[in-house]
Amino acid sequence: MAFFRHLISLWTAVLLGAANSHAGPAAFSQDGKLVYLFGSKLPQGTLLEINLASLATKSVSVGVEANLTALCSGRGGLLFVTDNALYQFPLPGGGANKICDAPEGSTLTNVAYDPVKRSILLLGRDATLVDWPAYYLKEGTGTPLRVNCRRVRALTGAVFDRDGHLFFSSGGDFWVGRIDTSGGDDMPPAAVASRFGPVAALETQNTTPASTGVCEIAVAGHTVYGQTVRMGGSGWGSMVSVRWTPPLKKAGADEPDFALPGELKDYVKIYGAALVGFRSYGENARESYLCGSPDGRRVFFATRDRESNKEGTSSIQFYLGDETGNVRLLKGLNVDPEYR
Repeated sequence: MAFFRHLISLWTAVLLGAANSHAGPAAFSQDGKLVYLFGSKLPQGTLLEINLASLATKSVSVGVEANLTALCSGRGGLLFVTDNALYQFPLPGGGANKICDAPEGSTLTNVAYDPVKRSILLLGRDATLVDWPAYYLKEGTGTPLRVNCRRVRALTGAVFDRDGHLFFSSGGDFWVGRIDTSGGDDMPPAAVASRFGPVAALETQNTTPASTGVCEIAVAGHTVYGQTVRMGGSGWGSMVSVRWTPPLKKAGADEPDFALPGELKDYVKIYGAALVGFRSYGENARESYLCGSPDGRRVFFATRDRESNKEGTSSIQFYLGDETGNVRLLKGLNVDPEYR
C-alpha cells in the first residue's frame, strides 16, 4: 500500500505541477517597438526579434548558450532566466550579464520585473514538482530572498503592471496584490494578494481532467489578459481578458495602492466587475507569447487553431491588444506556425 500511496502522490504532483510550469517566452523592448521571443526553431541562446512597425524579423544572440526558460522587459533591456541563473541583456546589442545563480535546490521557470521598486521576482520549482517557490531580488542586492506565500501554492504567470501591482494565477483564477517588503531585513518578503477574476472552469467526472485555468498573464491599463489551459493535461486553451478596478490611490503611500477586500459582498462586487468585461479572443493550446509593453498600454499574443490544416501544421495569428480589451491582428507577420 505504501508503494501505491507514493505512486499516487507522485502522479498528483505531476498533474498539479503542469499548471505551474508555464514560462514567459516573449517580451517587449523598453521602447515598445520590438518584441522578442524564443522557441525550439532557434539555436539555444537565440531570440527572434519582431519589429512591430515593419513586421520584419531577425534572430538575435544573447551570448549565453543555454536553454532559456523565460524573459521579460526590465533594467534597460531584457531579463531572462535559464534553469540555473538570472541574466540581464542590454538593448540594443551587447552580451548578457549574469545577475545571480538560482537558489540552491531550485530550477528557475519565470521572471518578472517590478518597475516601481526596480526589483525582480523569480519563480522556480524543486526536483519533485511539489514545491514551487518564489524569490524576490531587491535592487542593489545579489541574493534572492524566498517569498512567503501563505495559502497560495505558486505565483503562476506572475507579472507586474506599470504601477507595481503584482498579478498572478492561483487555482486557475486571476489574483492581484503586491510583494510586501515593509518588514525590512527582519521579515522575509511576502505576497499580499486576493482573487479578483474567477475564470477557472472546474469539474469532476470519471474521465481525464477537463478543468481549465489561467497560466499566463499580461496587463494593459486595467485590462488583464490571460491564457487559459487545461489543468492537469494538454490539448486545448484560449486567450481571454477581464477588467480590474484598482482601489483609490493613497497619497504618499510607499506600496502600490492595494487593499484586501473586507467582506464577502466586497469580493462578489469585485468578481462581477471583472467578469462583466470578460472577452475571449480565440484558441491557443500552445505557447501564447503573451507579454505586456513597459508603458503598460499594449499586449502582444498569439492564437492557434485547434485543428491542423491540410499541411499538418496549426495556423498561428499574432495580435496587439490595448487598454480597452480591443485587439488588432498583425497581418503579414510570418512566423513558423510550429515555432514552439
